[in-house]
Amino acid sequence: MLKQRGPIDRAVAGGPFGTLPPRPGFHWADGISLLLIALFAAVVCRFAFVQDIWIDETTQLSGSGLPFLKMVHWLLGTPKALFVVPDDRMPLGSYALDWLGVHLFALSPLGLRLLHGALLVLGLVVMAAALRRRFGPGCAAIALAILCLNPQIAMTAPEIRAYPLYLALACAMIAPFLAIVDPAWNRGWRAPLAVALLCAATVHVHFFGAVMSACVFVVLIARHIGDRRALIVLAVSGALGAALSVAVLPFIVAASGQVDHAAGGGSIATYAIYVSRLFVGSIHMVYPMAASLLLAGLALAGAAALWRLAAGGMEPARRGAFLSLVAVVLLGLAITIGADIALDTLNAIKPTYSYWMMPFAAAAIAVGLSGMGLPARRPLALLSRGAVAAIVAGGLIATGLLWRHAPLFAHGPGRMFAEAIGKDSAATLIFEPGDPLGYAALPTRWRFHDDVAIWQAEPPAGDRLIRFATGSPLFGATAPAAAVIDAGAPAILVGRVAAGSYRDVRAAIDGHPRHLEAGPIAGRLAADPRWELVEERESQGLFIARIWRFRARPATK
Repeated sequence: MLKQRGPIDRAVAGGPFGTLPPRPGFHWADGISLLLIALFAAVVCRFAFVQDIWIDETTQLSGSGLPFLKMVHWLLGTPKALFVVPDDRMPLGSYALDWLGVHLFALSPLGLRLLHGALLVLGLVVMAAALRRRFGPGCAAIALAILCLNPQIAMTAPEIRAYPLYLALACAMIAPFLAIVDPAWNRGWRAPLAVALLCAATVHVHFFGAVMSACVFVVLIARHIGDRRALIVLAVSGALGAALSVAVLPFIVAASGQVDHAAGGGSIATYAIYVSRLFVGSIHMVYPMAASLLLAGLALAGAAALWRLAAGGMEPARRGAFLSLVAVVLLGLAITIGADIALDTLNAIKPTYSYWMMPFAAAAIAVGLSGMGLPARRPLALLSRGAVAAIVAGGLIATGLLWRHAPLFAHGPGRMFAEAIGKDSAATLIFEPGDPLGYAALPTRWRFHDDVAIWQAEPPAGDRLIRFATGSPLFGATAPAAAVIDAGAPAILVGRVAAGSYRDVRAAIDGHPRHLEAGPIAGRLAADPRWELVEERESQGLFIARIWRFRARPATK
């Protein structure tokens, strides 16, 4: 049994962020929480201004720009291939939000980014307030340190996709979930109905919201086995949540026709990497020390919380909350990995699908570490302090990297291509053979539609070009390269695109960027006296691109 100095949640010393009980007064850990929220909001805004429109965002922007009923029909698969950008497999939720932003408030892509970021900040505030109210200001500060200092979340926040709202709803779920697992819960309807509504909303934002909903209700029911009144309330609330989620079924049917076929099952290492990637992304790997500190901190935090649990150092309310939060995460991992093993039509272990687990994991760690009431030199207190310090240090390194080098983490080179084209919509854009042109061509198509002729050269020598235009299939007409070049365009832009990695980001930071060499089309134009190379542009980072701009020389008499 742990030796205490007074009631476990009312000691003045111990715990990584102090152990004062929940109270209306301002505690110094509240200042840390406010600082973390402010820092997160600043990083989100910083990245929102440099983030580029990328493939998936062209889909969401195109769909949300439709009349509402036509947007619904498009998400249901009728008509297909309405745009040259890919069709989507998402439910209606995030599209409805963006439709309101576009049609009622005339929000630009930047406006949508800031809206999504603000909603995620709001979700974090709701989660932190619930943790503070039940387990003290230190608990809220630890949870926020785990989430707000994770640049993967900051990069997700301004996406014009479902994931910011998906994460925000998962954060908000922590509040009613903690109310229900509390031994003092009065078996009232308020918290269960909030859980039901949040579950239904999450399902309508992302299909994997159904996994979160199932895990939450299974754990809540297991928590109250034997309590007839509680089980009735939870069963009715669960039925309501299910009824409100039924409308997503047609979208599931439509999405089933656009599955990604993948080999079912994977190795233990594959699933270990999947779990680690929930918190550690490519940005952490740019400086491996950040990834090492974060993973070590999370491992130490888990060990400290389990040590405390085994030693009987958690009072009933804290123990119930900790075990319930951990159970939700473990059940979610089991379902997701099981689905990946069983299904070869779905990449179930894509980390973004499981982002809903991050708030539950962060809350579990925070509940397990805060409020120990131990002398500062006790081994358990030292372990918990060390865990939090490692998490914060790793997070600060990665967050500082994102702040300083944000453009390197943009999700594509679309803006560079748009700036190169400028107002000259009569220009022709040709991509060299073999390049993954979608990273640049789809954003360019979204911006300019069919006004700019976009082609890709066929390998190996680029003697023929394939037109990238509206319709299905995306690549329709073909033409000899010579015919396109001689068609009379005043300018021809030749593009090269490649997917980069954290190694390319590090190389660019260190001053040794990866350069894409000219391909056969650029070489052909450079050797043609009728064309003059007037400009070159290049972008580095997670996506590498290069543009050569050729202008037709005036005809000589």
